[in-house]
Amino acid sequence: MRILLVEDDFNLAETLAEAITDQRYVVDVANDGESALAYIVAVDYDLILLDVMLPDINGIDLCQKFRSQGLQMPILMITALDTIGD
Repeated sequence: MRILLVEDDFNLAETLAEAITDQRYVVDVANDGESALAYIVAVDYDLILLDVMLPDINGIDLCQKFRSQGLQMPILMITALDTIGD
């Protein structure tokens, strides 16, 4: 299984990527939305782990962009936001 992790916090991305690879998954890390779009064009992913708060485009908009391009792989949103409104 190949996973794309989209996370702008370098330390968190490194920790998550290590935990994922320890489970014998292949993981690529994108630190912003533009990098994620480039990865998506180049590689077929089985899953995207997508941070909601990214520096250039937020994760919700990026998810909508993926779906508008016809991408159907599962997307798990990850966030530190913790209110009901979020």
